[in-house]
Amino acid sequence: MQYLIPALTLTRDGVNAVADAIAVIDPAALVDIDALGTTMRVSTLATSDELLDCLQGAGMPVRAEHLQRVASECCGGCGG
Repeated sequence: MQYLIPALTLTRDGVNAVADAIAVIDPAALVDIDALGTTMRVSTLATSDELLDCLQGAGMPVRAEHLQRVASECCGGCGG
């Protein structure tokens, strides 16, 4: 699943903390932030509840309503 989350003053260290937290339950997860630093993208197999726990554990003041679930852009061509 792919989620867009408001960055809420997230720093590069914060992105790394989120990536480390989510990697515990999904080592293949992708975490990045847009060029403006306003939106974080997370692609993961984790559930929204698991993702929320990871985000909060990484110090992000995020609530369930901040998680915007978006359709996957994966074509499957890489076998992933």
